[in-house]
Amino acid sequence: MSVSGRLRKRNTNTEIFRMRAKKRIRVVSKVFLILMLGGIVEGCISANPAPDIDQTAALANDRKGVGGALDDLWAKPWQDHAGGWDGSTALDVDTAVQVALRNDPALRRNLAMVAGARANLSQASLPPNPVISMAFGSAIDGMAGAPLFVQMIQQLTWLWTLSDRLDEGGALLEASIFDAAHQVVTTAARVRISFSRTMCMERLIELNASYVQTTGQTQEKIDSLSRRDQAPSVDVKRARMDASRARADHADAMRMYRSQQLELLRLMGRPEVRTDWSMSGNLAATLAYAPPNEKEVEVRAATVRLDLAAAERASTAADAGLRLAGWTRFPQVTLSTGYKQNFSGREGWMTGGSVSIPILDTGSAKIARGEAQLDQADLSVAVLRQQAIIEARTALNEWLRGREQLRIYREELVPQAMTVVQALLASDRTGEAYVNALLLAQRRMISLQRLMVKQMLTGAIAWIKLETAVGGSLQLPIEKPEVVVR
Repeated sequence: MSVSGRLRKRNTNTEIFRMRAKKRIRVVSKVFLILMLGGIVEGCISANPAPDIDQTAALANDRKGVGGALDDLWAKPWQDHAGGWDGSTALDVDTAVQVALRNDPALRRNLAMVAGARANLSQASLPPNPVISMAFGSAIDGMAGAPLFVQMIQQLTWLWTLSDRLDEGGALLEASIFDAAHQVVTTAARVRISFSRTMCMERLIELNASYVQTTGQTQEKIDSLSRRDQAPSVDVKRARMDASRARADHADAMRMYRSQQLELLRLMGRPEVRTDWSMSGNLAATLAYAPPNEKEVEVRAATVRLDLAAAERASTAADAGLRLAGWTRFPQVTLSTGYKQNFSGREGWMTGGSVSIPILDTGSAKIARGEAQLDQADLSVAVLRQQAIIEARTALNEWLRGREQLRIYREELVPQAMTVVQALLASDRTGEAYVNALLLAQRRMISLQRLMVKQMLTGAIAWIKLETAVGGSLQLPIEKPEVVVR
């Protein structure tokens, strides 16, 4: 074969090789592009937190102990005090809780944390940005160099870690939703407890006003007996002392009542409102409820609580974090594709990649840390479950105690004491023994009436704590709360 024939054959083979190489490069480039687009589509998770906030409101609506939809309460900024309560009309517990849930900045902070968790999940779903490197140069040795070089590099490790990252971000988002809803329950409980204490102080003011009247009547009667030499002067002083003590207690109760009003206003997010308003409600209403079953209370506390659900989701996130740590034992992979052109006009398209070698950092420390964090999360769930059960049982016992004691005070002790005092005041008896009996009966009646009001408060607070300990309400179905994250 002639030299020209060999050259033609060589050029033909070279051209065939170049065409095949171009075809392979196009195939590889298409595969690379498909992988990138597939990952981007898979990772397309919205950062809009509106559905998550709606789920937060739906979770807490039936757990806050009062009416009113949270969607409506959160529709306006927390600084907006228009509507709800004018600060002068009688305040009931429903209004107090609704105003607090609307104007409490701590609740809005929790909603902002939900929005942040949603943004983190959206970010975790996105692939890392590709890197484009380029260079321009000139040959300095007279040979045909590479005056133009453009390359795109894409990290690929995120493809096989995507599922674990989405599991971790989704679990953390669910945990933030449960935490925000639980914050609603605890805020409502704090407001209800403060409202009950304020009502108790209002009731004590009424009692102290009646004590002033009763001790005044006793003092007048003993003064009258003393003028007829039928009571010693020391008994007159004792009667005056009791009357002065009743007036002092009344004045002190007024101040304590105002302090409790200010605390309630603080919890409601309205600390600037005046305190010339009254209370509306029945302090002993919850003590008339039928006693719940203790075993059911235990099951509810271990199942329905939102903070327990949040802790369980935190454990799920820790498990996903451990799986992510496990990937550090494997090489990190990047894929690249690029274009070259030299001075002789020859063009080239190259596809390649790089692989890290985990020989110095084998990932063992990250895995050990992930295992420790998972153990901590699991143990936190166990601790919280035990705490929830004991809180529920203790609150139930306190409520039963308050209920039993109130019945005894209301039906037996207080009526008997009032009957004795009224009979002694209406009696025509005289003498030191009579005066001693009257003063002692009066003090006993005052003490018993105050204790009765305190038993009302004990029962009311215990019931609120019981509802909080079992997840917010004893009317909820006994099942684990769930949210859906998309």
